[in-house]
Amino acid sequence: MEVTPRLDLISFLNMAQAGHCPLFHKDWIFDSLQKDELSKKPLTLAQARRVVDATFRKLDEHRSLEKKQILLSSLKSDMRNEFIRSFFKVVEYKSLDELKELH
Repeated sequence: MEVTPRLDLISFLNMAQAGHCPLFHKDWIFDSLQKDELSKKPLTLAQARRVVDATFRKLDEHRSLEKKQILLSSLKSDMRNEFIRSFFKVVEYKSLDELKELH
């Protein structure tokens, strides 16, 4: 049974909301969320979704988590940092959107 791309993305977003990010090494997260990275250019949600969707299309070619991590490690650090920042932007929006539903 093959996992559909959207289900895989949704699963990783849900895990990140719970504080578990198996795709990323801790140093990748730390590097991508540094002040100098964040000051480059602010991401809009639309830009973040495009980056996340494009990268997940590549990640979906691989089934195992290890191969997905290898693919991410093969990206240039700028591209990987942009993907991680975009991923967390989407997670942030998803979390805030769910908070609205609670009120």
